[in-house]
Amino acid sequence: MKYSLFNFFLLALFIISGSYNLSAQKSDSIMLINRKYKHEVGIDVQGLIQRNLGSTLILKIKRKEKLVNLTGSKNFRFQLNLSGTFPVSEKTTQIDSAQYRYSNKGASSFTIQPMFGIERIKFYGKFNFYYGVDFGPYYSYIDNGYMAFKYTYLNSGVNGYNNTNGGPIETQSKKYGVSVAPFIGIKYRISSHFSASLESCFYLSYFITKEKSYNIPYYYNPSNSTVLISEKTAHGFDFSMKYLRFLTINYHL
Repeated sequence: MKYSLFNFFLLALFIISGSYNLSAQKSDSIMLINRKYKHEVGIDVQGLIQRNLGSTLILKIKRKEKLVNLTGSKNFRFQLNLSGTFPVSEKTTQIDSAQYRYSNKGASSFTIQPMFGIERIKFYGKFNFYYGVDFGPYYSYIDNGYMAFKYTYLNSGVNGYNNTNGGPIETQSKKYGVSVAPFIGIKYRISSHFSASLESCFYLSYFITKEKSYNIPYYYNPSNSTVLISEKTAHGFDFSMKYLRFLTINYHL
């Protein structure tokens, strides 16, 4: 998967660089191109390649400085990560007719994470090296769903759900916290308006998790509601080294 991802990235660079009109670079030096544009919009293409319903958008705004720096610049960074899974429809095909019919609920999840930061850039021709730090809050929600089947007790004729725990267990979890991410990256200027970036970071966050577990009634009765059986609250830290945090295609304006 890593090789196919990298190959796709190289192919995207080739297509963009080959299709874009590079005549502007004949009149504008690469030093001028590095300093010319004040804003940058990028999209992390990892999620798109992996067919995930989510990605990260990145907006960079160049900081105003009193003195003109010919070898580098500073940017403010704003990011928004959205991802999730929401079942719209489900179809369960029953294979074993002896088990009567199934009862199920699909899993769902949602994550939102805005981040703010600042980066310092060093120009080396078409290559830009940059580093800095991002920080911001995040929130995620996960519902694991459940599956069980309705059956009939042969001796009593009572309908129920067959499950080793006495009934299907559904768990809903909410996690929120704040993160900080020192990062480093490299950017290649494909043309005056387009560039591509690779970025790594160390990710650290403090989180609070609140989890509730529900028991679906063992005996089948449409009027029965779910029963809250446990609640859990946890505090802790998440940390990881993300060697490939972003793989972005950027537009400069």
